[in-house]
Amino acid sequence: MKDLNDYVNAYKKQLQIGDIQEAYASLVKYVTKLGTTLSKNLSKSYSFGSLFQGYMDYTYFYYTNKFLC
Repeated sequence: MKDLNDYVNAYKKQLQIGDIQEAYASLVKYVTKLGTTLSKNLSKSYSFGSLFQGYMDYTYFYYTNKFLC
């Protein structure tokens, strides 16, 4: 049975490879473009917020309209 140190070491090895960071950067770019595109095309119907970039587990922007409020 592995302990926490084994899992942390495996995680560190993956971070050293660099694929995780590249994937996350690409996803952030995608979500940024998505938010910009939606904001440009739907600004009459919705209000869009800024991009919130958390750790590598979440990145999002919010949107709302009068109905959702």
